[in-house]
Amino acid sequence: MRRDRTKLLRNRESGDETYMLRRAAMAWVYRAKRAADAVGFALPRVTVRVTENATDGTLGVARMSKSIIWITEETARGVSNRLGHVVLHEIGHAVLGLSHNPACPLMRAEVGTDVDVEASLSAFIAACKKKIEENACN
Repeated sequence: MRRDRTKLLRNRESGDETYMLRRAAMAWVYRAKRAADAVGFALPRVTVRVTENATDGTLGVARMSKSIIWITEETARGVSNRLGHVVLHEIGHAVLGLSHNPACPLMRAEVGTDVDVEASLSAFIAACKKKIEENACN
């Protein structure tokens, strides 16, 4: 059974345009990987799928602790900072197993268009450090 689909969003067909949108999201995955590597956290391979736009305003979806994220076409085409935040947020779910938290700049359930991606990246790095500490205790 294929594990790269979600019931919430429909994957876009492959093609040059989809590839371009996926590359924009992957650039943020690579930035997250470099940030995680810098603090000693080995970020696993993250599968990225670009989907059609959601009717309910969803910007992205992740499979909790399974290293796969779905980013909507609208998000991938949008402002780079917002895309960066959504990718980091979904990696928080998919890799770190984080839940929504209104007090955390990274894991808020809703995000505006004027998001501070540097604050999101700092929160992501802090979460990676915390995961390292949790794993050291096991």
